Amino acid sequence: MIRQQIMLVTVSFALGMTVVFLYELLIIIREILGFGRVMRGLTDFLFWESFAIILFIITYRINEGIIRGYAVAALFFGMLLFWWPVGSRFLAGARKLLKKIRRWVTINLEKVRTRFKR
Repeated sequence: MIRQQIMLVTVSFALGMTVVFLYELLIIIREILGFGRVMRGLTDFLFWESFAIILFIITYRINEGIIRGYAVAALFFGMLLFWWPVGSRFLAGARKLLKKIRRWVTINLEKVRTRFKR
């Protein structure tokens, strides 16, 4: 019984960290593809619905569907622990990299356009 609860807390914590990491990747993908408000809303809805289903399946398999407060706390602590020291820097670094890539592509496209205009 104790092992089962320890497993639940550990998995909840890891799931919290994983979901924040995946959401950061989703944000980056949306910025690359230039999603509008509707697509951002749709991807958010699908992402969080998928997360809820995965969370339900894990809770059901490990703890027979019983929701424990400490498992919820571990989930949120995992989310916070990833976001605060890692996630915010990861997103800022990815945005800087995307900006540099966009600038490089724009400059090189201009070079190609000027060569073809001759």
